[in-house]
Amino acid sequence: MSAHGQSFTNFVNESVPDGKGDITVSYNLHSHQTISTPLEIYVDLTVFGAADVTSLEGTIQHKGVTYDFFSFGNDVKSGQYVFPTSDFIGQDGEGSWNLTLTDDLKNGGCVELNSWGIASVPEPSSAAIILLGFASLILIQRKNFLHEKN
Repeated sequence: MSAHGQSFTNFVNESVPDGKGDITVSYNLHSHQTISTPLEIYVDLTVFGAADVTSLEGTIQHKGVTYDFFSFGNDVKSGQYVFPTSDFIGQDGEGSWNLTLTDDLKNGGCVELNSWGIASVPEPSSAAIILLGFASLILIQRKNFLHEKN
């Protein structure tokens, strides 16, 4: 997974109805590209029966590397979350990506995982080239505008 690498979104509807337990989902990625840029892990959650959740833990695992993106004590509300990580750089992107949410709610709430996914973050050099291109276009437009005024 490089700047032009693959990404995926896994739409699920998994929940722990009694407020205690794990949600574990997997996605098998078919890409033999080496991960060369940071990744963004994103999750979309719905929290039921509680104003917030402070006992949710989340991890993603791939080929022996584990990244913790929620830890107990964080205030988690319904919504979309994005977690940047460089922990997987150098790994082969192919294979099983496993996401686990551990929900040990004391207040009777419930957490539902709506979707999750991974995306490559563009390399800084690619982003710089794109920004330079836009800046050049703006300067050309400004020059043409000033030339037409005179």
